[in-house]
Amino acid sequence: LLWRPLVGLLLQLDSLLIPGWKKQRIVKPLFAISAARSGSTTYGHLLENNPKLCGPPLLFFVCPFLSLWIAIDATLGRFISPEAASEWICSNVIPEELRVRHEFRPFKPDTSDASHFTRQWWAGVGFTIGMPHPTYLATRTWFWQLPAHEQERAVGLLDEISKKWLWWSGADGKQQHLFIKGHQVCMVRALKRRYPDAAFTTIMREPLDMARSAVPLLDIPPSMAGIPRAVEWPFFNFGVLQFYKTYCDQELELVREGAMLGLPFQELVADAPACLQATLDWTSQEWRENRVEFKGSEFEAAMLRADTDKKLCDDKAWRKSMKSKYPSQPLETLLGLVAQWAKDASVSAFDHEKAFCEYRAHIAATLCRATER
Repeated sequence: LLWRPLVGLLLQLDSLLIPGWKKQRIVKPLFAISAARSGSTTYGHLLENNPKLCGPPLLFFVCPFLSLWIAIDATLGRFISPEAASEWICSNVIPEELRVRHEFRPFKPDTSDASHFTRQWWAGVGFTIGMPHPTYLATRTWFWQLPAHEQERAVGLLDEISKKWLWWSGADGKQQHLFIKGHQVCMVRALKRRYPDAAFTTIMREPLDMARSAVPLLDIPPSMAGIPRAVEWPFFNFGVLQFYKTYCDQELELVREGAMLGLPFQELVADAPACLQATLDWTSQEWRENRVEFKGSEFEAAMLRADTDKKLCDDKAWRKSMKSKYPSQPLETLLGLVAQWAKDASVSAFDHEKAFCEYRAHIAATLCRATER
């Protein structure tokens, strides 16, 4: 009962006390919109090393109130660094399994979906509330399922949060572009209408690998009483594959149209600098600017410093050592549960070879071209 009045009060404070953010312009933004479990977090963390990009961190998407953050910065911020706060949050608030499965950095750019989860109750909500319901999945999963006024509100919310962050960060004085990482491919066309000069990129990964990674992640925290665990629930596993089918179809359509740059996950892992150079080439093309060379740039230097940062290296090594404790859903289990649901519900069997044939072919062709380069 107190949540809405509190949000309303904070929004009013932002408008009355700090109206400057409303005049902030968003010019030539970069949106990295990829499917969940595609490697987008790794890609986002690489891009955040680019001094020409400026993106809101996860906590700002969850709590996008300038007046509150300015007050925190002027009080607690004088004694507690973002690094110390992040370490405390990860150690005391975030479950161990989530820290292993997701590279969690509260004060670094992360998924913008958090704002739509918390403020509009959509964007895959059926998979995130611990009790997926067919009604939610049919009405609150995709942007196009929302009424027109909610679609407008969703784009407006992202615009508001972005303007606040750019204004507070002094991005204009640093000649920085807005950087947003998210998973809402269904919003790309609406965002392109709002920001005609925007550039869009995505990471394309084998769909079954994404699904196998997603199912146990969505089991955190454990399901509510009476609800089966995601890793054991045929309906849930079937729904996850259907979700990825719809997502990959949308993504592939946009990539083929030239509306997005599709980067294979395998290339990101094997040759990150090449992926980052491709991203720079794409933004230069979309923004009609001179080509920027990654090698020898401040961007590369910042990435190399991050690669040798002791805390980040230790965290990466710890997460890798814990993978056996928190494995992905076995492929045989995933496909077996999917087949079981199709049989029990008397629906058509899910043929992943047919469903993802074109998506896989595009990834293979892109990798082939990358090898030739």
